[in-house]
Amino acid sequence: MNITSTFDAWLSEKEALVQKVRAEMGEHRFTHTLAVAKEVLSLADTYDLCEKDAKRLFVAALLHDYTKAYSTEKQIALAKEYGIALSEDDIASPPVLHSRTAAAVCKTLFPLDVDDEICEAIRCHTVGKQEMSLFDKLLFLADYIEETRTHPVCQKTRKEFYEKLASGNNKENTLNDTLRQVLQNTLDYVAIQGNTVHSDSLKMLKNL
Repeated sequence: MNITSTFDAWLSEKEALVQKVRAEMGEHRFTHTLAVAKEVLSLADTYDLCEKDAKRLFVAALLHDYTKAYSTEKQIALAKEYGIALSEDDIASPPVLHSRTAAAVCKTLFPLDVDDEICEAIRCHTVGKQEMSLFDKLLFLADYIEETRTHPVCQKTRKEFYEKLASGNNKENTLNDTLRQVLQNTLDYVAIQGNTVHSDSLKMLKNL
């Protein structure tokens, strides 16, 4: 797969969806969204997803932060409106809420683009869950290592991930090892900040 040409072609194909995404967020978040969409194409190619699944993952990436800019109050209101059962950990971790609401909102607004697997990948892209599919894992990782991330830990993780793959390391092991490191980095940061460590992240870490 030629990542750049495929990205440009699929972005053009999904132009109407892209414009709706752009309308929901600021320029910085939109730039991140496009970078995640491009990153998932690289990961889809590396992990041998068929074109149909790669395109579905691309859609998940475009929509993963659809409600990210909404206030906590609006997130909770949307959860009530869409019948989303929020856990105590969700409520205690406001940055998680957008993944729950985006999944429900996008499935309702874009039924022709969002199937159950896309919806679930969006829903768990922030803190993970106990049983992560390959589809879930690739969106989760792309969100963390996309090339516009400026945090040194994200940049280091991206560099080491692709170096391991280039060295011929087992792809599945490399993915799981990298996800374990991402989760540990995140959990350490959350703990230092004195915030709630989400139980779904602990379950994901234990299950990798």
